[in-house]
Amino acid sequence: MITIDIQTLLTYVLLGALIVFVIFLVMLVKKLMKTLEDLSVTLGEVNKTLGEVDVTLVKSDKVIDDAGVVTGVVADKTTQLDGVIDDITGVVADITHDADESQGLIKTAINVGKAAASAGSYIKEQEDKKEEKEFKEYKKAKKAEKKAAKKAKEA
Repeated sequence: MITIDIQTLLTYVLLGALIVFVIFLVMLVKKLMKTLEDLSVTLGEVNKTLGEVDVTLVKSDKVIDDAGVVTGVVADKTTQLDGVIDDITGVVADITHDADESQGLIKTAINVGKAAASAGSYIKEQEDKKEEKEFKEYKKAKKAEKKAAKKAKEA
């Protein structure tokens, strides 16, 4: 007959539970290490993405500045053209007023007004083309500046 002491049995059970617990802890630490490696890779990618976002924001600021310059130029030209159109409108109104009783003269004045409006449109079109050309030259200069800055930075 085999006699087992209860104290010895409890010691063996506790020892077995301790071995299982140690194995569990080793597996847990192994999984934690893999998770930390994955987290490190993810944080590296996040840092890279944040760097790209920063570059994009800088470029957006430059585009907004360029748009402000173009808007200022267009506003100046529009103001100048408004003055010319107001003058032509005043001349046509004076001619129409003076020739109130003469249909032929009124038709002539209307034709003069149409001609003046056409001339104004032509002038505006020419100014728009000139502004577009200036803007393209401005953008070209900006690109050259960027390339020069990039080369200087690389050197």
